[in-house]
Amino acid sequence: MIAIECFTAAEAQAHITSQAILQLYEVTYAAAPYDGQPPYTAGTFRERMLRQAAAPDFTLALARCTQNTLRGFAVGLHMAPGTWWNGATAAPPPILQAGKYAVLELVVGPEHRDQGIGDQLLSELLAHRQERYATLLTEPKAPAYHYFMRRGFQPIATAGRATVMVRSLNASQTV
Repeated sequence: MIAIECFTAAEAQAHITSQAILQLYEVTYAAAPYDGQPPYTAGTFRERMLRQAAAPDFTLALARCTQNTLRGFAVGLHMAPGTWWNGATAAPPPILQAGKYAVLELVVGPEHRDQGIGDQLLSELLAHRQERYATLLTEPKAPAYHYFMRRGFQPIATAGRATVMVRSLNASQTV
C-alpha cells in the first residue's frame, strides 16, 4: 500500500533535499536519455529545489510504502498569467495569459513504475488547483513523454531539447 503525503512551502523545504529524495532523483535521471548529465545531476536538482521551495505556492507530494520507504515524489508550483518557461518557444496566447500549474518533477523509482504511483502523485499534485492548465517539460525520448500523453498532456512548445506539454485542468476545456 502506498500513502501520499503533501507538503507546502516551508514544510516542503525540510523534505525536498532529504537524502532519500536526492538518491531517488539520481537513480531515475542516471538512465537515458538523461544519463545523469547537467541539468540532471542531484546537485543541480538540489539547488533548483531550494530556490523553488521558497515560493509560497510550492508543493511537494511524497509516495511512501508501509515501511515508510520513499517510492516517488512530485513537485509543482503556480505559474502566473503572462509567465512561461525560460527559453521556451512561445505559448499560444490563451495559455500564456492564463494561470498555470507547473509540474516541475514527477519521479517514481524505476523498480516501482507501472504500479499507479505516478498517477497517485500527479492526481494529488493537481487536486483542487484553481489554474486553468497544468504544464510541464519532458524529454521527447523519455518514457515520461508517452506517460504524460496518455494522461491528456499535449505538446505545444519546445525548450531546448525538452518538449513543453499542457493539459487543461477543466474537464470541459481542451488545450
